[in-house]
Amino acid sequence: MTTSGINTFSLSRDEIITSAALEVGDIALGDTLDDGPLSQYALRLNSLVKSLMADGAKLWAMQLATLFLVPGQARYSLGTAGDHCTASYVRTTLSASAAASATTVSLTDTTGMSAGDNIGILLDSGALFWTTISGAPGAPTTLAVALSGAASAGATVFTYTTKISRPQRIDPDSAFWRSSALQDTPVAMISRSEYAQLANKSVRGKLVQAFYDPQLVSGQLSVWPTPISAADVLCFWYERLLEDFTTGSDTPDFAIEWGEALILGLAHLMAPSAGLSLAERQDLERRAELALDKAMGYDRENVGVFFQPDMR
Repeated sequence: MTTSGINTFSLSRDEIITSAALEVGDIALGDTLDDGPLSQYALRLNSLVKSLMADGAKLWAMQLATLFLVPGQARYSLGTAGDHCTASYVRTTLSASAAASATTVSLTDTTGMSAGDNIGILLDSGALFWTTISGAPGAPTTLAVALSGAASAGATVFTYTTKISRPQRIDPDSAFWRSSALQDTPVAMISRSEYAQLANKSVRGKLVQAFYDPQLVSGQLSVWPTPISAADVLCFWYERLLEDFTTGSDTPDFAIEWGEALILGLAHLMAPSAGLSLAERQDLERRAELALDKAMGYDRENVGVFFQPDMR
């Protein structure tokens, strides 16, 4: 027996919609939906995707983020218009000192950097100076804005391309503070009430606790104590927002194992307008729930579970 050797099967938005429409009898095999019904199916499919986000983290939607800290700053805005926080960054150093008002810097390594990347340089004052790389990084690297202060050889430099989108959730057991010596220390994610009870929210020290408020546009992350050094960073795993369907050829922002759950879930949503009987809708609901349970069961980390008392 010879297998295909191919495992790239995928579904497009319109293939999901067509399959759901066939389930409820809105079209016959080989037919296509008119523009009006197609738009309604697309709307309900996007609505279904958003509702599935409320069921918990999807393994493929979890990403590791790095937040660049500001000494003495307790609250950070997370999102595309927020503070400097990214899912991928480069850490290097200055290979030579740079004077205040310098428009070029010499970097130890420019691997992984691109024109237009954000660049943060640790100044002698202890602050991170942020601007962007103007043109291709090289020897030297040109800055879009001149340095606001002097920076010594060996000073930490961070670069990254894009900020993260607003996290839907932050994994409560995943946050850690990474010192300038690249040593990691766990940071406990606490509740709103626990953070509110902290007496002095501006005290400086090693990060040990953080509270995340997702909000609607940009999430708000509060840390305690506030950072001492701008060379330190806060890392955490977060659940990113799942992407929308915008065109008929878009594939789902889901693992392919969720294909049946999306098809039958959409069919179940459209069943009342398709005129299915109560018995038919109940059968479709049962099949949709089975497909969803199977997909949710697959979407689990294959690790053991341990229980211990909360000693806080």
